[in-house]
Amino acid sequence: MKLALISDIHGNLEALNAVLKEIKKRKVKKVFCLGDIVDYGSEPNQCIDLIRKNKISAIIGNHDLTAVTLEKIEWFNELAQESCKVTNKLLTEKNKKYLLNLPKTLKLENMFLVHGSPNDYLHEYIYPDTPDYVFKEFFKKIKKQIIAMGHTHVPFIECMDEGLIINPGSVGQPRDGNNKASFCILDNEKLEAEIVRVEYDINKTIQKIIKIGMPQFNGLRLLHGI
Repeated sequence: MKLALISDIHGNLEALNAVLKEIKKRKVKKVFCLGDIVDYGSEPNQCIDLIRKNKISAIIGNHDLTAVTLEKIEWFNELAQESCKVTNKLLTEKNKKYLLNLPKTLKLENMFLVHGSPNDYLHEYIYPDTPDYVFKEFFKKIKKQIIAMGHTHVPFIECMDEGLIINPGSVGQPRDGNNKASFCILDNEKLEAEIVRVEYDINKTIQKIIKIGMPQFNGLRLLHGI
């Protein structure tokens, strides 16, 4: 089945709209979100509403959790803490409840979806240069052919004998030096995956971020994908 994996939207409505438009063009059957719908960006409620409107199955990310509860906010750097507090004030009570009710993982047929990693669902960062033995341990633990993770904002696909390790990258805040929104198209039956990049109106997004009172850096970094 042709699926789409999106992650780390971070309140960037312009990027999310662009990605969903591209997904629709590709006639995808189902879309899954790997967490961090909110924070950093100016439109957390609008992004949540769009996720719900499109019936996208989502899991919770570390920023989703912290933006609602403000617990362990000291784990974030100073700018991230400031962003999180603004997001907390912006979120409606309805959407706070929605985020808190999201599961930490999804297990679907031959797939396991998580924000961080199979070892730490919310906080562990898994990058493309992670040693293969770590991925092999994931497969032993999870016993699924596809393991998809977000959190790092760095897209990659690792093909192994056991199956696929996927990070679709970030819709709303790429950090791999490419400023285009990132997501993944996946055929979970053929075990084939592709990272897709989409342009969106970055300047408009920056203006919104500054206007809402978020740190200016949240917007400017989008220009360079860092």
